[in-house]
Amino acid sequence: MTNSKTLGLVCASLLGAFGANAALAADDADIRGQYVDQATAARQGGVGGYVDTHQSNTAQKLEARREHSGTGRYVDQDTAKAMGGVGGYVSQEDYDAYQRQQAGKAANSLGPESITISDAFYFAPGSSTLKKSSKQRISDIVAEIPADSQQTIVLNGFADNTGSNSANKKLSQQRANAVRDELVLNGISEGRIEIRPFGAGHPVAQNSSSEGRAQNRRVELEIS
Repeated sequence: MTNSKTLGLVCASLLGAFGANAALAADDADIRGQYVDQATAARQGGVGGYVDTHQSNTAQKLEARREHSGTGRYVDQDTAKAMGGVGGYVSQEDYDAYQRQQAGKAANSLGPESITISDAFYFAPGSSTLKKSSKQRISDIVAEIPADSQQTIVLNGFADNTGSNSANKKLSQQRANAVRDELVLNGISEGRIEIRPFGAGHPVAQNSSSEGRAQNRRVELEIS
């Protein structure tokens, strides 16, 4: 009788201990979440092989989507969160949109876009009349300049060495003025244009030949 009673107490004690351990294990599992392998837990933001069950399920869906359609992308946790992803994963579409947004912010922080253009326009002897081809080139240049640009456009006027210094200085001014007027006709503010007449100075070719003089009768346009 005594042995049966003792055996019953021992069994009850063992069952109670087992039940307590099971409860503790359940509580511990609830706290730590779902157990996965170390690498998967690391990708999904878990620690020690455990990861939040909801987060794991979401990450698994995204991972499955990535493997199936190739539209998922793994990035770091903070970047994924900024893009609306979960567990380090974000769709390729969201990733591309985020990159475009960041590029736009970077461009805006730099202010209006800057460009560099260098060109030259040539004139007949003693003339300040623009050629038809020069007018077309000026129109093309204006089309290349960003609408919000405030860059200064410098026009350097030149002449060959035919005639007096004063006449050549005046002619180089008139040639630069002709280019300026064409720029204004194409929508450039006159206040952004700077004119520098050099006369026969700074030749780019020998004035001893007609070909060389033709190269020196010019206006150089510079935007930088």
